[in-house]
Amino acid sequence: IDFSPSKDILFEQEGTIELFSQLVLHPDEEVKLNGLWAMMNITYKANAQLRSKILTHFGIEQILNAVEESRPNLKIKALGLLRNILSDKEEVDRLMMVHGSSVLSTLVPLLSPVME
Repeated sequence: IDFSPSKDILFEQEGTIELFSQLVLHPDEEVKLNGLWAMMNITYKANAQLRSKILTHFGIEQILNAVEESRPNLKIKALGLLRNILSDKEEVDRLMMVHGSSVLSTLVPLLSPVME
């Protein structure tokens, strides 16, 4: 979607982010995976306004819950979504001031095996 000139128009439409958010929360693994894939891709090189809108509607807690998934394919897409959301310094600073302990408590266990 990044290459599409209609990306911003599509996601400014009312209900688009809400629809993808519902897909991510769906109990079916394939539907959830597709929802995470879509959210990850729409946040790739997205403007600050779109990233903020996604965080406001979907929430960092839902992203962190997805990162904690036991299924690797879901975890990888959720980490990609988190990476894209935190693509600029201002967003990292803002998010970490409010949710720093939650983010760290989610990410440190993932990094611990790498650091040993």
